[in-house]
Amino acid sequence: IAFFRMTLVGHHLMDDLGYTVAALEMLQRIRPLHQRLADSWATMGLGWLEGKIMTSLGRYRSAETALVAVRDSYLASGRDYDAALVCLDLAMVYVREKRPLKMRRLAEAMFPIFQSRNIHREALAALLVFREAASLKALDEAVLVELLSYLHQARRNPALRFQPDL
Repeated sequence: IAFFRMTLVGHHLMDDLGYTVAALEMLQRIRPLHQRLADSWATMGLGWLEGKIMTSLGRYRSAETALVAVRDSYLASGRDYDAALVCLDLAMVYVREKRPLKMRRLAEAMFPIFQSRNIHREALAALLVFREAASLKALDEAVLVELLSYLHQARRNPALRFQPDL
């Protein structure tokens, strides 16, 4: 199982560094073995990675399908913070596809869910910025990248203040 977690991290790095096609090829090669041996955490991570890779490749429908499934799995298992991060990756799909209505619906639907769950106050402030930017049609890739960066940092440091650079 530890091997699969390390493999997922490696794939994320490959995708982040621009080796998207190579990451997809590796993902397809390990999927059969992964499905036989991996735990649910790793399976959700594999789906999340697939969604991110599909987004990078411009395969937005496949990305949306993968990310929605992962978001729903994280919500069902109580992994609210991960679900919030997946929602922002899903919003990136909608930004790139120029689907502002889908983005606004996502933002409106996700804020009350996370407000009622165990997400710290500063992270909720970041998600509120996301919701407001989406409703004002001011949400773009730069805003999403900033929100994702903050939420990744705040996961390890919940006291980290959210100071948007908008």
